[in-house]
Amino acid sequence: NAVPDEKSVVEGQGVEYVYIPVDFFNPTQAEYERFSAALDNAEGQKVHIHCAANFRVSGFYGRYAVERGLWNPAEADAFIRELWNPDKFPCWIEFLSVDQ
Repeated sequence: NAVPDEKSVVEGQGVEYVYIPVDFFNPTQAEYERFSAALDNAEGQKVHIHCAANFRVSGFYGRYAVERGLWNPAEADAFIRELWNPDKFPCWIEFLSVDQ
């Protein structure tokens, strides 16, 4: 809801639009799996991912990058912490520690 009519704007530029709503206070494995599948399906293509404050997406991408062997956990943690502090949100500490 951060950009009015975002889907039409993006698709109007010829870009595929994938919307994955995530409750900041309750990120789920199902949402993460949908996010991961979208990135896996776009392998080799340019991808723009974002959320309103880049908190949720940085957490999702940091975990994805570690699980795919693109980053080590320290790199993912540094990336996330440049934007926000997940220590203040226990749900995110638990979410980010899965499979790491």
